[in-house]
Amino acid sequence: MNIKNFNTNWNKPSIFTAQTYDTKTSVEIDHSDLDLNEVMEAFQTLIVGMKYSSDALKHWVLDKAAEYEEELETDYIKVPLYHYIKDDGTKEYDYEEMKGHLLDKIELLINKTN
Repeated sequence: MNIKNFNTNWNKPSIFTAQTYDTKTSVEIDHSDLDLNEVMEAFQTLIVGMKYSSDALKHWVLDKAAEYEEELETDYIKVPLYHYIKDDGTKEYDYEEMKGHLLDKIELLINKTN
């Protein structure tokens, strides 16, 4: 790491902006030392600001998670995609089941490391 270029001024705001057609959406967070959750929440706000539905984003995330799960080829923290097929042929995801399974896996990992 080049120490001369390392900026430690974490109090500067972070600004994310997306523009489509005539709509501009910006998210400003009052600091620069963001964690991944803050960044992803900013992206979520931008995506919804671009007129995508929250459900469309959730389905994209779940589909992408399934792809990543296959790529990783490990059961380190696999979260099964609990879903059922609705009458119209679309998938309906059970987010609470997935969340519960993930929390169980995290608890097992924490207990394993202690």
